[in-house]
Amino acid sequence: MNGRGPWLALAGLLALHTSIAGPSQSGGLEYQKRAGRYEGIKPKPVAGYDIELLSARADAPDTSDPMPDRLRIRFYLGSPSDAFICVRELDYRYYYWLDQVQPVVPWTSGFHNVFEWPSSDVLKQLASLRMDDLGVTVRLDRPEPAAIEHVAPAIFYSSTLPARVNGYLFSFRLNGSAHITASIFSADKTEPVFREVFPRKAGGAPFTVRWDASAAPAGSYRLVIGGWFSDTNQAISQTVTFFHQPVVQ
Repeated sequence: MNGRGPWLALAGLLALHTSIAGPSQSGGLEYQKRAGRYEGIKPKPVAGYDIELLSARADAPDTSDPMPDRLRIRFYLGSPSDAFICVRELDYRYYYWLDQVQPVVPWTSGFHNVFEWPSSDVLKQLASLRMDDLGVTVRLDRPEPAAIEHVAPAIFYSSTLPARVNGYLFSFRLNGSAHITASIFSADKTEPVFREVFPRKAGGAPFTVRWDASAAPAGSYRLVIGGWFSDTNQAISQTVTFFHQPVVQ
C-alpha cells in the first residue's frame, strides 16, 4: 500500500464536509462583517421583549420587485448625532439582519444622511424576499431596543427619492396576544393627533401603525403604545419619539 491512499481519503472527507457545511465564512450568507456593515443570516432569536419596535419608516413605498440591485436608506437629523441602523425581516423567514453600519462620512444635520448597499451579497439569494418584507430602524441614542425609543424615521428606497414625507409606518412585535391602543402626540401636547385601537393582536406576528402625516406641521412627535396582554392582564407600554420633517431636501 503506497502513501497516497490516506491523503486521498482525507481530501475526499474534507470535500464532503465542505459540501455539507454550505457556503464558506468568507462568501456565505451567514451574518458577518461586510463592506461598511454587518449583514447576513442570524440564528433564530430568543423572544425577550414584551413589545419590540421592528421598523420606523416613512410611508413612501418603493414597489421594486424583484429585489433591486441596490438599496438605500435616507434619514433626517436636526443636528449631528450617533445613529444606529438596523434592517431586518418584519416576519421571520430567513432571519436576515443588517446592522453595525459604518458611514462613509459622519452623520450630519438635514436629510443628507444616506446608507446604501448591494443586494447581491445576501438579499438576492433569499428567494422571493421583497423590500416590503424588511423593516428599518434608525435609533439615535442606543442600538438596542428600549421602552422609550428615539428614532429618525427612514426613507427606504432603491432609486427614486420622494420629495415629501406624508406618512409613517411603525411596526412592532408582541410577545403574546394583547389589546393595544396607539396614540401620536405633538411635542408636549396631551391631546393626540392620531389614535388607533387594535382590539386583539396576536403574539409573535408583526403589526403596523400607519399615520397619515400629510397635514401635520414639522416638529417633534411621540407615538405611545399602551395596552395589556390577554392572558395575564399585564400592562404594555412603549414610546417612540421622532421628528417629522415633511420636505426632503
